[in-house]
Amino acid sequence: MTNTIVEKPIKVDLHIHSAASSHKDGSKVSQNTAENLPVLIQRLEDQEVNLVSISDHDCFDYDLYRSFVSLASSSEVIEKVLPAVEFSVGYKVEGELRVVHIVTVFDDKDQDALKRLSEMLELVNGHPSYDCAECFSEKSYWEIIKKTGVDVVLIAHQKNSLGSKKPRVNDASSVGEELFNELVFLDYFEAYEYKNQKNELFNKTYNYSKEETEQIRFITGSDCHNWSCYPHVDSNDSSIPHPTYLKCLPTFRGLSLAVTDLGRIKTVPKFFNPAHNTLQELELVVSGTRVKVPLSKGINAIIGDNSIGKSLMLNALTGFRHVNASTKNGYNRYLAKIGVSIESKLEEGSYKFDGQGDIKDIFEGIRNGRTKASDILSRHFPEPVDNSAVLTAGKSQISLLCDSTRKAIEFSNAISSMPSFDIPTDQLDAPAESVSLTGSLRTPSPNKDQAVIDKAEEILASLDSMLLENRNALTPEDTEDIKEARKHLSGIVRRHKVVVGAIKLKKRIANAFSAAFSSTKTSVAKVITDRQQAVSSYNESIDAAATAIINAVEKKACVADFSFEFDPIPVVPKENPVGDLTFVSKLGIESLTPALLNSVLSSVLKVNKCLDFTRLTRSDLIEAIKNYPDDVGLDPVAVLKERMINELEKRLAPQNAIIKDQSDLYEELSQGFNAQMYFSLMADSALGESVYLIDQPEDQISQNAIKHSVLKEFRSIAQSRQVILVTHNPQFLVNLDVDNVIALSMEGGELCVRHGALEYECATYSVLQVVADTVEGGLDTIKKRMKRYDKNS
Repeated sequence: MTNTIVEKPIKVDLHIHSAASSHKDGSKVSQNTAENLPVLIQRLEDQEVNLVSISDHDCFDYDLYRSFVSLASSSEVIEKVLPAVEFSVGYKVEGELRVVHIVTVFDDKDQDALKRLSEMLELVNGHPSYDCAECFSEKSYWEIIKKTGVDVVLIAHQKNSLGSKKPRVNDASSVGEELFNELVFLDYFEAYEYKNQKNELFNKTYNYSKEETEQIRFITGSDCHNWSCYPHVDSNDSSIPHPTYLKCLPTFRGLSLAVTDLGRIKTVPKFFNPAHNTLQELELVVSGTRVKVPLSKGINAIIGDNSIGKSLMLNALTGFRHVNASTKNGYNRYLAKIGVSIESKLEEGSYKFDGQGDIKDIFEGIRNGRTKASDILSRHFPEPVDNSAVLTAGKSQISLLCDSTRKAIEFSNAISSMPSFDIPTDQLDAPAESVSLTGSLRTPSPNKDQAVIDKAEEILASLDSMLLENRNALTPEDTEDIKEARKHLSGIVRRHKVVVGAIKLKKRIANAFSAAFSSTKTSVAKVITDRQQAVSSYNESIDAAATAIINAVEKKACVADFSFEFDPIPVVPKENPVGDLTFVSKLGIESLTPALLNSVLSSVLKVNKCLDFTRLTRSDLIEAIKNYPDDVGLDPVAVLKERMINELEKRLAPQNAIIKDQSDLYEELSQGFNAQMYFSLMADSALGESVYLIDQPEDQISQNAIKHSVLKEFRSIAQSRQVILVTHNPQFLVNLDVDNVIALSMEGGELCVRHGALEYECATYSVLQVVADTVEGGLDTIKKRMKRYDKNS
């Protein structure tokens, strides 16, 4: 029994040859006889082919076709065998005859018509009855089609890519660019067959460049000439097969709908969204009878007459959470009146629901200031970019600048603090009268080593946090690397703690010696003579001067002109593509560069002020900084550092952008957007896997916008979530190519539910006919969609 909806893609091959093609292919097809059909069937089952045709050159073996259908009927893999012929059709191009091979697949409903086809194409003396050299003329070809009297799907045989400079004989492209475009886009071919994957790329490029995505389709076929070698052409074929998968029911009508919509054709079996959060069926009890309607993972559309209960159906699925008590009671009274109970329910939080008028209210809220468009846009942006790494790098560079600034000021202070003293010339040569103590002890500072310890311990704490907070994401190799890094950092901490400990010990010894020296000096000063006191003071002054000179020389050695020199550090934004928009989370800068930090420095200094490291003083720095505080006790270097870091943090602040056609629309869209844009936003796969329910999406949107934009957005929505919608618009059924139609009607006072894919038909109804009868404009829309495929309507 055929399913009412497509639950899985079907794999197709409409281009296989039998021994009936021996007039053209000779011995290559000699083994492809009715007796060997089990070989072909086994190979098709091995390759999991579901819909298949034998399409021989310019002939049709009806008996072989019937045998194939009979044998395949017991297969659990092959679901449909369709009759087909590969016609050689001649076209006049610049006075020259060009032959194109057209695989023509026939509707299998009328077996008498297929018998007529077999008779019309009966070989004479082993050859087709061509009216041209080695082909049927275009006129003759169409006469055969018309006399058969059934619907057909036409596929031009093409081994080369579209636009190839060296078209192969019998390729569609061999007729030349101008006529080829005419054939493709105006009358004949609704699908294109190509053999290898390389051609797929060229075909798509050609397709989109010509902006004819609604008119041209691509389908692969094996062109198998030796069934035992399937899916290869023959034993000499080593190419990698690239089959076609269709999203359709395994019927001729399904095939015809598939080749009129690009979204139904793929070279991989992936059509439906991967969401696990879907409603598998709609379960109702109608007059005591349980009715189960299977739901597609894609788009399900509910249609029916006014006041039949379509909106009620959506609200019932949500447990009436989105209507007031009065409306809920009215719905329940109506259900009781018609004897219907809706058993299916969606859990709260498992769906997104836009009821009738909800979207209109959103935009009225934006216009009236009740809601900000930016609040609606905000959920589509990726997580903010973490600026900590760039900020840390910037702070390090600022610290280097401030270190150089401090060293320059310390040198200026060393020069300005040089001691002055008198020289007692009349007493310097006098013999010593008592003991005199002079000199001082100098010890190194532990600050640099302590800074290394502090930074290493900060990194160790960050690594410990990473191990704890990201343990589920880390691989064993990651954990081992982090532990190894901790080992090395711990070694750095230990070594520098030893240095700091040694310096502190030296300081304690020096302090003890200085204290003893000072005490002794005080005691000696009580007993020495005035002349010796003067000599001692002079010696101490000389020592102090020497110490100051040494200090100044050391400070001078540390002074150097500073400039920011490092490789730019890029800031990688995060992007979330939503339809033709890209939502971007970024920082205020694209990269951290020396020029940026120079700009940060300039922003905290007064106009025309700069830092001259060769003669910078504390007062110079105070004078250079904008709006320096009145507090005289402040450290100007610390003020400079704080101001620069604050400015850098401002420039590293997270920002948002919405990019379309390389332009940022964030400010414009934040002021408001239209209903059409709303569906573009709903296509955001980052919103999750919740079921999307919407009542009459056509409201507030023009027919033109629906055709050229909104339908595309709904297809994008269905890529990540199940959609259940109520509509009165045929575009949302036929042109959207919904996966499942649920039609509600009242017959004899009882609710009747018809359902199925657009191509579904059974003994009691055809879904396309239900759409045509139920939805205003449905028939015209179907005719435009089906083009020549439904000649009888």
